[in-house]
Amino acid sequence: MKIIHIISGLFTGGAELMLYNLLSYIDKSQLESIVISLSENGPVGGKIQNLGVPVIALDMRLGINTLHNFSRLISMLRQERPTLVHTWMYHADFLGGIAAKFFSRTPVVWSIHHADPRLNKVSTKVVAKLCSFLSYYLPDKIIACSESAKSSHISYGYNPKKTILMQNGVDISRFRPDNLSRALIRKRLNIGENDIVIGNVGRWHEIKDYSTLIAAACLLCNDRKNVHFVLAGNGLDNNNKILTSWICKAQIEGRVHLLGERDNIPNIINSFDIFTLTSLGESFSLVTVEAMACGVPCVVTDVGMLADIIVDTGKVVPPQNPDALAHAWSELIRIGMEERMQMGSAARGRVEKHFSFSATVAQYEALYREVCR
Repeated sequence: MKIIHIISGLFTGGAELMLYNLLSYIDKSQLESIVISLSENGPVGGKIQNLGVPVIALDMRLGINTLHNFSRLISMLRQERPTLVHTWMYHADFLGGIAAKFFSRTPVVWSIHHADPRLNKVSTKVVAKLCSFLSYYLPDKIIACSESAKSSHISYGYNPKKTILMQNGVDISRFRPDNLSRALIRKRLNIGENDIVIGNVGRWHEIKDYSTLIAAACLLCNDRKNVHFVLAGNGLDNNNKILTSWICKAQIEGRVHLLGERDNIPNIINSFDIFTLTSLGESFSLVTVEAMACGVPCVVTDVGMLADIIVDTGKVVPPQNPDALAHAWSELIRIGMEERMQMGSAARGRVEKHFSFSATVAQYEALYREVCR
């Protein structure tokens, strides 16, 4: 089978990394893959190309350029004649679904990787609402990566009969405890072995609520002098004037390390004593599961299905509550390294049992065959 994946963009995010992981482990002897990005070929696009998978970036922008590139998309589908088209995220679901179903008569699978369409900006809400109407006509199946994402989109108007749950998974051979990485990353950042590192990996977006993280960091740093915060991801660097102004106002400049976009995420996560996520909304949060696989206990906000992922291997706090967040961090610091390691070991065990990527890949392969039949 030839599968064409159409995705809104290839910058670092949960959906993009899920696509990369899927293409890394899918049975290439049975499934040929091509990736089309509606926008640019970002960092994840380069990683996909390194797998030997062709990546085509349309650089689509609003206006006349959109019509031209939509025509290019239709021409590509007609030329390649895929067995199936798999689209990722709202804009790709909308444009890719129309191009595949109406212009090339190809079966379509949509992927949902947003917690709730109501949490998006207005323009994205409009596209999601259009998708909800078209969900009865365009896709053969709709994949939701969490139960909360499934239920929120069905309540938004998505076809419940086509929407199925397929949870994301993690490569536990890549994301695993690594004491050597812990020591090396801390040395590069000039952080002591006995200092406490609280870390986050993500992207700069209002839904991630970094203002709450910085406010809570200020509270904790006032009480504890050996705590450092490490933030990695697209937009989390010293060029971000908003983020750096928050850090400066909180007077914790020397305690917050902004790493920006990085490829060595497993190494960075292993330098953490505590992983934290302050999102206002999440569908699945792949990075939280990756941290758990590395044996790092997590403190996360009670959104999406995060409480069901964490269970008793970390702490869950209300969103937009710096006091509760700082208190949860303080509790995990207070119990000491040995107990944190036990909690992290339980977290990895939970990932091995429930979120192994091998099972996820098998589900995708089976779904492709079912739709094509």
